[in-house]
Amino acid sequence: MRRLVSFSEAANDRYADMYDLTRDFPASFFEGKKESGYLIDHADAIGVYAYRREEDTVFLSLYLTDPASLSSLHLVQRLLENIFRKEREKKVVVKDGSQYGRLLSGCGFYPKGQAFQKIYEPWKFVVPDACFDEEGYLINQGRMEKIPFGWFNTRDKGCGWIAAYNFLRLLGKETDMQEIEQSLSRHSLLGKAAGQEIGSLYLWLNRKVPCHYTYKFKKNLARTMAQSQCGILLYVHSQGAHYVAYENLKNGTFHFYNAAYGKKDHEEKAESFLERFAMVPGAALIWK
Repeated sequence: MRRLVSFSEAANDRYADMYDLTRDFPASFFEGKKESGYLIDHADAIGVYAYRREEDTVFLSLYLTDPASLSSLHLVQRLLENIFRKEREKKVVVKDGSQYGRLLSGCGFYPKGQAFQKIYEPWKFVVPDACFDEEGYLINQGRMEKIPFGWFNTRDKGCGWIAAYNFLRLLGKETDMQEIEQSLSRHSLLGKAAGQEIGSLYLWLNRKVPCHYTYKFKKNLARTMAQSQCGILLYVHSQGAHYVAYENLKNGTFHFYNAAYGKKDHEEKAESFLERFAMVPGAALIWK
């Protein structure tokens, strides 16, 4: 379980080892802070954050014990989503972010001098917060009727670009929602009347990050999923074809995004998921 815990006497006692490290942090780390706390992975504190807001900018300080880990990626994504919902500012700046450059780049930051800066795209202010989970992954396509996709809207036809957005975030390759939608819409068959074509989706993703594609029967597909880090499933359910991104949790279960609209923390075994959701014997898979 990943979560944020604000500084308090009880929290400082519980995570005493991490709290002791903060005594040696430069004064600028907590300067003018509006909020500060711990980044928690299960029962362990693996980082510290503090932020302040000045005019239209959030200034964020970070300390992470293992910035290359997937837990750090997810926790920074959770932190950024939490700050966005509270502050709704378009810009976040990490002044001393060079040691976390790869992680921050994967979360949509870019270097600017000695700092790293993130500018939220316009769609972030348009798509309802209820469409995202606490880490900023899209999980509720059913409330995206105002977001276009080809000649149609995302609620009805946009599961493909949503899956691509989540897949790239899982790989630390965050890409703007609007960029993905517009890029995939250019390769359009009848304005996306039949939704997203698997071939063009795979080719577009493979240019972003090398990945694989296959079509298999469900039992064999589950074995391939077990060997992957994350991926995108295309299966047929009661209302037609549907794309879903997933992450392999490496414990026999997978985290699925936007399979059941609005469902958070959807964790399930691959065999169980395919049996419940896929109505035909096979399904397509893009994976990394």
